[in-house]
Amino acid sequence: YGDDSSHKYPTYYFRKDLQVDADPANISSLTLNFTADDGFVVYINGTEACRYLLPDGEITYSTYATTYAPQNPDSGTMELPVSLLRKGTNIIAVEVHNNVPGSTDIYWDAEISYTVSSGTAIVSRDRVLRLDSDADAELQAVFQALKPVCLTEAGSTPVVVNEVSANNTVAANEYGKRNDWIELYNTTDQDIDLTGMFLTDDPTNPEKFEITPTLLGSPAIIPAHGYYIVWADKLDPLSQLHAGFKLANKAEESVTLTAADKTWSNTLTYSEMNGEESVGRYPDGGKRTYRMTRPTIAATNTLTSYSELLYGFDENFDEETFLTGIVTPDLADEDGGQQGAGGRATDIYTVSGMKVDGLQRGVNIVRQRDANGNLTVRRVLAK
Repeated sequence: YGDDSSHKYPTYYFRKDLQVDADPANISSLTLNFTADDGFVVYINGTEACRYLLPDGEITYSTYATTYAPQNPDSGTMELPVSLLRKGTNIIAVEVHNNVPGSTDIYWDAEISYTVSSGTAIVSRDRVLRLDSDADAELQAVFQALKPVCLTEAGSTPVVVNEVSANNTVAANEYGKRNDWIELYNTTDQDIDLTGMFLTDDPTNPEKFEITPTLLGSPAIIPAHGYYIVWADKLDPLSQLHAGFKLANKAEESVTLTAADKTWSNTLTYSEMNGEESVGRYPDGGKRTYRMTRPTIAATNTLTSYSELLYGFDENFDEETFLTGIVTPDLADEDGGQQGAGGRATDIYTVSGMKVDGLQRGVNIVRQRDANGNLTVRRVLAK
């Protein structure tokens, strides 16, 4: 950061090529997801696309951010002008600015994604939808309803250990420290008092840390379908709850929450992670556990293309249960799409946007094997 710790470099520069294969005219949105400390400006092909925590007007190397990143660092999403993109190689340039000469840190991490619209979207309430009045091609919806199940049948508990960061370099607590943290999630429709519950990182000592009202001076309430963060750093509570242990960052570690009356417990097992990763459930409260490249402390867990399934399978949240079959006279093309009348290729996706490859005419057998080797077989209609 230079020779003088009281006058560090105010600005850092980053550059990356972004390859766009689609026609920009078919791109409907361009999104930046960022984590930054403190302010920044993003340029696409030499033109400013957005700025954050920086003053209006010309920005130079000596310009400081208007304030420090309140979340230390801040994370957010911005929509960028699609008009700045071109087909082929695009240059994404970013300058990150500190807010004071003696700042202790600087941080930049981001991803850009774009959405391609390759046709007309069709919305219908009909079970069977004809694609073209002059062609033998239709869409048929195939549904499998979720069955009402109680918590024990779903393998869940009222509160679960939802996400863990054992090597945190992203989020900061009220001390301004990026320490280990544990995220709890309320799976029910009612607020729950965590008072009397136990947290532990040691399976042989389930009552290692008890949550008591005296820790914060008030009950620890986790809202319905909400989150509660416990910092695992042995610090005294100020405005947040801190456990009396730290998390080991090694393979096959775990965190367990036990009910005050010891009638149930919930465990999240995790493996070694870097500072920008976490291990958590997706969806929140589910039985599938992932290594996540975008920690979402006190927020809905999300997956990226780099997320890795570690273990678990939950049929109640199986994305392949909700599929749309294609009714078409032709077989699938080489890419797994259905070749329809007039030479049109129609792909099949789950409701979450995952493409289902290799579907042929008739009833298809979709096989899925989870991380534990358990095989699940489903029938999918694609006439």
